[in-house]
Amino acid sequence: MRALMRIACRSTPLRQRLLLPILVCLASPGAGFADALEPLRHLVEQGQAQAAYDQLNNYVQAHPRDAQALFLLGRAAQIGNRIDPAIAAYEKLLQIRPDLPEVYNNLAVLYAARGDDKRARDYLFTALNTHPSYAVAYQNLAQLYASLASSAYSKALNTHSEDARNATPLPTLTPLDYMLDTRATPHDGGGEAIGETKRQVQEMLTAWAQAWSKADTERYLKFYAPQFVVPDGLARADWENQRRVRISGPRFIEVKFKQLDIRPLEDTTLALVNFDQLYRSDNFSDTVKKFLVVKKVGDQWFILQEITGS
Repeated sequence: MRALMRIACRSTPLRQRLLLPILVCLASPGAGFADALEPLRHLVEQGQAQAAYDQLNNYVQAHPRDAQALFLLGRAAQIGNRIDPAIAAYEKLLQIRPDLPEVYNNLAVLYAARGDDKRARDYLFTALNTHPSYAVAYQNLAQLYASLASSAYSKALNTHSEDARNATPLPTLTPLDYMLDTRATPHDGGGEAIGETKRQVQEMLTAWAQAWSKADTERYLKFYAPQFVVPDGLARADWENQRRVRISGPRFIEVKFKQLDIRPLEDTTLALVNFDQLYRSDNFSDTVKKFLVVKKVGDQWFILQEITGS
């Protein structure tokens, strides 16, 4: 049995905001692929999706709780662009193993290919909830947010024609190899540049929380990038007015954060951030998980995307 494997990802345009799939097996600790699955795995690796799918489908009917086989079945269907069977295989696998971030990630890939950005985003957040250091899910969130931000920016520029929308550039994915041990904490680099980025982002977030706590709404709003992806489909002006009303209402506000995690990306102008946000006012208090994508413009960092989790 192999202790680890590598499967190359081909460089593919991010068509319909397609996210990077994970090509890994899901093995129990200390176990490799069963002998019966080894040739089927090779078929999947070699891109023989139809042959692999037919044989894996038969195998899964005889072994309906084999997690490795279900994952391969989903991958074979996914490679063959059979979205519904792929989703069905992954969802069945989650009934057996709901703790696998790889499966949530690949479901996000499928829904992104359908243009369902919200569901793709939700699955990626679930992947991160099951394994907060899961590097590929962070990378895919960045790709998704970059695509959403590009779309929002085009709308802001009043590019309503079909040709203008189609002209919006889409990112291209870089080929990657994945080890079997997908649970390893990603190495996010080191040195002074990474440390300086984290320091700058933390300073920006501290100032953002202070502006909110002081009900300094105009300063608070300046922390959001011009390309900020406005939630719930609101126009930027409507969202800003909504924030003004909500911030000016309470007699006092206190906003703090803890468990701050800042992950600079290979694109040195972007970073992914998550933290526990503690909010308290005279009539309400709560603690929520907050996810941000932040972008550096010039020498300042701005919020590009803001998502509130549970």
